[in-house]
Amino acid sequence: MNQKVRSGGEANPKTEACWSAKLAPMLDLQFSELVEAVWACERVWKLEDRIDAAIRYGRSWSEDL
Repeated sequence: MNQKVRSGGEANPKTEACWSAKLAPMLDLQFSELVEAVWACERVWKLEDRIDAAIRYGRSWSEDL
């Protein structure tokens, strides 16, 4: 990651703390959106599997669930 450098050549710790404080909520949001997208896909896959099984094995299979 690029660091802000002072005129003396040292990294500014305040700037680094500021960036990490701003970046953490964005990463949390991205992670939660990813988890929600995965769960939505799993719901669709489960529904499609149930439809395929109902077609393949008939209605009695889906009544057991």
